[in-house]
Amino acid sequence: MSLVVSQDHYYDFDFVMSVYLANHGAPTTLEHLKLTLKANAQPYKGMKLSLADFYVVRPGLKDPLKDIEDSNDMPLDYTRRGWVRFVVRGVKRYDEDRPVLELELEAVDKDEVAHRLITPVESEWSENSQKQRDYINGDGKWQLY
Repeated sequence: MSLVVSQDHYYDFDFVMSVYLANHGAPTTLEHLKLTLKANAQPYKGMKLSLADFYVVRPGLKDPLKDIEDSNDMPLDYTRRGWVRFVVRGVKRYDEDRPVLELELEAVDKDEVAHRLITPVESEWSENSQKQRDYINGDGKWQLY
């Protein structure tokens, strides 16, 4: 038996995001949210995880995070707020110092049509592996779709 050891490094990314959905058309029912992380144009699909044991903690208050998909059975007439958690596994490490990273979040309706959500103006990584301040989707600004 021979063993070949890969020199590649892979990362897992865990995302917990506050989501605000606004419906500007006819009421619809959502099936699920879908997350894709693109690292240097290579797409990696996110896997939805539970928000159990995740809280917003303030002095004297500990509120559990409300999963936005818990309301999917109710038609989305206007707006909805909540949280989602995804993990993206096996993202290949690139040799360059600043890989191009893009995050796409889509709402999939009852007809299995995906609607790309407009991302927040800024989304900042707390720090990267080199302890440098870094941003996703460019220099501190999201690329609007």
